[in-house]
Amino acid sequence: MTTNTTGNSEPKHLTFVAPTGEETENPAPEIVSAALLSAGGAYWEAGSGDAALRCKTGERVTGEVIIMLREPYGVFVQFTDPKTSQEFVLSNSGSDDEEIVVQHAGDPWELPRRYFVSREMAYRAVTYFMIHGERASDMLWERF
Repeated sequence: MTTNTTGNSEPKHLTFVAPTGEETENPAPEIVSAALLSAGGAYWEAGSGDAALRCKTGERVTGEVIIMLREPYGVFVQFTDPKTSQEFVLSNSGSDDEEIVVQHAGDPWELPRRYFVSREMAYRAVTYFMIHGERASDMLWERF
């Protein structure tokens, strides 16, 4: 369960969905850190090819993060705000605008290189989400 920062008295609930579709309710941080910091291509290329963290307050989804690792580029982290349906991507301001093509769920995605961050940066953003249920305001996010 995460800390509720919205003032609402209902507890927050997290669900981690692995690329295989296996769901873990209120995952221990070690499960997510193992996936982000250590898991190889076989883990990330299984099933859907991405992982998700969903935060709920009661029955209402209050935030979602999609995580996709594509070596050698790094980790793509997308935050969706269900209230506004706006999507944001964690961005590496030090990267250029070079377009790269990655395979996702059998389809080619052409994305700016800056949308792929280090595993450590992705883990920091995901850890913040796990605690607060929202995107970290001290990190660079671009509208997707």
